[in-house]
Parts: sequence; structure tokens; C-alpha cells
Amino acid sequence: MNEASLRRLLNGVSTRRTSISQALAQLKEDFVFRRKNDVGRKMDAAIQDLLEISDAQEELLEDHKSDTKQRAETQQGLSETTEGAAKRIGDIEKQSLFVTPDVTQAVGRALSNQKNAVGRFSMEDLIGGMVSSKEATIALNQAAAALLKARDTMSASKSSTGFQEAMQMLQSLAGDQ
Repeated sequence: MNEASLRRLLNGVSTRRTSISQALAQLKEDFVFRRKNDVGRKMDAAIQDLLEISDAQEELLEDHKSDTKQRAETQQGLSETTEGAAKRIGDIEKQSLFVTPDVTQAVGRALSNQKNAVGRFSMEDLIGGMVSSKEATIALNQAAAALLKARDTMSASKSSTGFQEAMQMLQSLAGDQ
């Protein structure tokens, strides 16, 4: 093999290596994009769930015909639905660091207030049940707003996990000390 053919061979290998590297970079970019879209869709669905539960809470507050027993049953159903939403949010939280504690804390407050409202309505305490139901509605709206903010932050980031952003924040904090 002469020097010219060896150069052509090496140039060909180098060109293939470059194209393989570019293809791998494109695959990685596509994977990150699909993953962000998947997590984003799950966040959107969770936001929709929270808003629908909040709407149902508001309907319960505006219902002047039901007695306290019926309200307790309705509130119990809403509480169970919120527990399902909390589980789905927990699953999203495992996939992304963008779901912040304020989301889970707000959902926790909503559940606590819903359970309190069930108890109050069951004891025929209409006012106490209404207050707790209203507090649950507020907490659900806060959770939805925080999750929407998390989704928007994730959309503007480089990945769905938030790992790279978390590492940058830790480096920044370490540099500040």
C-alpha cells in the first residue's frame, strides 16, 4: 500500500468517524427532545387533573341544595381523585427535578383540607366543611400553578431531568462559599 492510498483510507475513516459522531449527537438530541415531550405531556395531564378537581371543589362550594352527608360523600370522592393525581405527580417527580417541593406541599395541603372537610361534613358542620373545602380549592390551584411553572422551566432547559441545571446550581453555590 502506497502513501497516497493510505491517506485516502485514513481520510475515509476520519470522515466516517465524523459522520458517526454527528449521527450519535443527533440521536441523543432526538432522545432528549422525545423525553422532554413525554414528561411535558405528563405534566400537562397532571395540571389538567388538578384544575378539574379544583373546578369540582368550586362546584361543591356553590352547591346550596346538598345536605352535609351528600357533601361528605362528594368531598370523599374528590379526595380520592386528588390522591390519584398526587401519585401521578410523584411518578413525574421521579423523572424530573423540575417538580419542586412546593408542588407536592400544595397537593398535600389540598388532601389534608379535603379529608378535614369530609370529617366536618360528616359531623354536620357545614361551615367547617365549607372552609376546609375552600382551602383545598386554593391549594389545588397553587399546585397547578407551581406545576405549570415547573413545566415551563423544563421546556426552556436542555433536558427533562433537570440534572444538569441542578449541578450548575450546586457549582454556583459552592463557588459562592
